[in-house]
Formats: sequence, C-alpha cells, structure tokens
Amino acid sequence: MVATQSTRRRKRYASIDYLKAAAILTVIWIHAYLTLWRAQVGIVLSIEALTRFAVPAFLFASGFLAFSPARVDFSHHRARVTRILVPYLVASAIAIAGRWLVLGPLPLNQIAKDLLTGDAVGVYYFMMPLIVATLLSWPLARVPGAMTPVLAVLVATAWLCERGTIAFSDSSPLDAYFWNLRNPLRWLGYFVAGCWAAQHVAWIVTVRRGPRIIASLGLLGTAVVLSLALAYPPGTSWQSWQSWQSWIDRATLEYAVIYASVLGLFLLAMDWPEQPIVRWLSDATYPIYLYHFFFIAGFRYGCRDTLHQQWGLSNRVVDSITFVVGAAGALAVVYLGRRAFGRAARIVIG
Repeated sequence: MVATQSTRRRKRYASIDYLKAAAILTVIWIHAYLTLWRAQVGIVLSIEALTRFAVPAFLFASGFLAFSPARVDFSHHRARVTRILVPYLVASAIAIAGRWLVLGPLPLNQIAKDLLTGDAVGVYYFMMPLIVATLLSWPLARVPGAMTPVLAVLVATAWLCERGTIAFSDSSPLDAYFWNLRNPLRWLGYFVAGCWAAQHVAWIVTVRRGPRIIASLGLLGTAVVLSLALAYPPGTSWQSWQSWQSWIDRATLEYAVIYASVLGLFLLAMDWPEQPIVRWLSDATYPIYLYHFFFIAGFRYGCRDTLHQQWGLSNRVVDSITFVVGAAGALAVVYLGRRAFGRAARIVIG
C-alpha cells in the first residue's frame, strides 16, 4: 500500500531540530574562523576536528526526515529532490552571475561542471551526494530489512574513503582532493544512518532517559577526548605518537569523532523541550547554508584588510565580525525571501 499524504505525517522530534541548529551555527563558525590561509594548532585543531560533524549531521537529519515507515510512491522522493535541487540551482546561478560580472563571461562547460559538482560556491560540495542519497532512500524504504547491512557497508566504505584507501587519482593533489570531497561513497553512510535511526526511533525512545543520557554523554566525551588526542598527541610517558598511529590513524580518529558527535547530540537532545527559535532555525538551515558564504566572502573581500591592517583588529576579532555578518546576512535572505515568495519560498530559496 502506498502511503497517502496524511499517513506520511510523523511526529516531529526536537532532537533533529537541535542537531540541525547546532550544525548550521557550526558551519558558519567554520567558514568564519577556520580560514585556509592560517594553520590551525593546539586547541583550535581540536575544535576543528569537533566541527567536522556539521555536514554529516545535515545528512543524518535528511535521512531521518526522508525515511517513511510506510511504502511511499516515488513522487514523494522526487518532491524532496526538487526541494533540494531548485534552491541549489537558484543560489548557484546567483554565484555564477556574480562571477560573470566580476571576471567576465564563463565558458558553458565550466558553468555545467560547477553546477554538476557543487562548485559554483565551494561549500556546496555535498549537494550532489545529498541528491543521490535522497534517491537511494526510495529503494531502502521498499526493502526495510536491507537497511542495517547497507548501513554497515556504507560506514565501512566511507571509512576507507576517509583514509584514502578508496580515492580518486587525478593530475594534482588539489584535483584529487576536489573529487574525493565530492565522492558520494564518502557521504551516503551518514544519510542512511539517519534513515536507520528513524526506522528504530520507536525503540530508541523506549530506552529509559538515564541510560540514554549516559550513552550520549559517553559518545560526546569520546569525541572530545579523541579530538584532543589529534591536537595533543600522547607523549613518551604514555606511548609515542608513532606507536599510537601504528594501530589507528588520524583519519580513523576524525571519522570516530564525527559519528560520536552526531549520535551523541541526537541522543542527548531526545528529551529536550521544543523551542520555537530552535525549530525556526532548523527549518531555515538549508537557505542559511546556501547563502551565508556569500556574505562571508563579500565581507572578507571588501572589509578584512581595512579592519585587520588599518584598524589593527586581531584575526579573532575580525573572524567574530565575519561570523556575525555571515549569520545576519543569511537570516536576512530567509526573512526577505519568505516575505517575497510566501509559500513558494521553500522551493525558491530553500
């Protein structure tokens, strides 16, 4: 039986709202503070490892929301893809038009590549893997017994991608990085993990609050400890960093930090009360993601040198201002877009 619109309505879980809200604020923080031209050391390196949960959290939440316990027609998944694809194309078109105005005409093959690979704005790199994952949720929903083995295979495959065992080889390290970052096999596991969590959420909520909180704090504590180990490798009084790496590598540690962070936050927030501001931010995460970098990049290009060199503001102060500009600009897009397009805003801006 194909589910109707009414049967597809499910309870809204505040933990997903909190996870998405935390992830979008983290994304803006990453792009404001973790600049490529400054090497990260010490505690900032630990924070960098912890912030890697953000995009996987979006994929986990997308999988959770895409899953339906009842069989649904493919049109349901096609509608989800449309709500992802159209706002992405609109934002990408704006970015490409801006580059056209500043740099001059762009070749059509470059425009096509940018759209197909999520490179009109570099931070869109996971858009095509998200679309692939959303389409994958349809056959998974029709064969629910396959969820666990598929998840196990994808988690293992993504780990091999993180380690570089499965990788694209290209003419330069930068090209290889470009394609490896966009490899769907690197991202599908997080989406299917969200589907698995939705499939088993009735069981998860029956677990008593105490054990669930202990598990969540254990996961988050593990993420913190591992992130500190990445920045401050064990000294010779315990064991050398070389011997540590002999049985576990940096990529594996970072991968463990990601899953521990996502699952820990999801479980911890399961019993938290719903907050209107968190729910609103959760609903706005997609357009905020699509547009925040426009403001961050514009601010850096137009104001950073003045604030840093002429006014003498420190890097961290300028980064903090950049965060505020990126967040405020994206929120303005959401507000004005919803005022201008009404219900159609979900299709136009996300």
